[in-house]
Amino acid sequence: MDEFRAEIIRDIIEKFSMRSIVRVVPMKRDVMKIPTLTSGPKVTWTDENDTKATTTATFSEATLTVKKMAAILYSSDELIEDSDQIDVVDLIVTLFSEALQREEDRIITVGNGTTQPTGLTTALAATTIGSVTCAGNLSFDNMINLEYALPQKYQTAAKFLVHRNNIRELRKLKDDNNRYYWSEPVAVGQPATFHGYPVIENNNMPEATIFFGDFKMGYWLGDRQKMTVKITQDTETALTSECSINWVNCWKILKQLGQSAAKRLSKWQMKVQSIGFETVVCGI
Repeated sequence: MDEFRAEIIRDIIEKFSMRSIVRVVPMKRDVMKIPTLTSGPKVTWTDENDTKATTTATFSEATLTVKKMAAILYSSDELIEDSDQIDVVDLIVTLFSEALQREEDRIITVGNGTTQPTGLTTALAATTIGSVTCAGNLSFDNMINLEYALPQKYQTAAKFLVHRNNIRELRKLKDDNNRYYWSEPVAVGQPATFHGYPVIENNNMPEATIFFGDFKMGYWLGDRQKMTVKITQDTETALTSECSINWVNCWKILKQLGQSAAKRLSKWQMKVQSIGFETVVCGI
């Protein structure tokens, strides 16, 4: 008789989540309007009894629009009933949660902005994020240009977001005294740094792009609904047309640069480069 071990062999799950570095905004509706200040009043010097100059403040509006993720998984009653050594129900819920986290990380990075929330690379292609271009391989001069393209007031909390292959290149960069610009983490759980700024590995990134900026200022992730899992014996038609299941998993998420507000927010969107990010695009 075979011996059975009550354990499932599976791949290691990456613990880092993009949710931890962006701003998460709780929502109660599928659309949220957020006032934005695009330019503030200016002061001038004047003499006594002189006519005072007038000034203005300009406001706009950002729109968060919900997108929905869902998944359906079929299983037999016999599988659940016969799995007395492994909790299949708990396992499936865990797998749903992990899949949603991976997809959320992906769309924050590369979401297409139409059927999905807008990702960083899509905003870059739409020129709503400023960029620095380098010719040939990545150099320290390119990184300096990238750092100084971001306004100083946003550099305090700035981070690099980098594909693993680019991290390899960053780790090789040295100064004239053969000292590396890369620094290992100073404590467990802390990121490594490059030229003093934290480096976050994101392998959903294009290899030839590095983002640099304050992600909590530059990217808002609307949180409309936490993950819900339902077990049902509804027909397949009922499952695919609604957010309910044999195993149906639904999660509503969104991103600040919704396509429905693209024209109205063009001025505000152009501010993203100073509020959030600059990028360097190189051929590695």
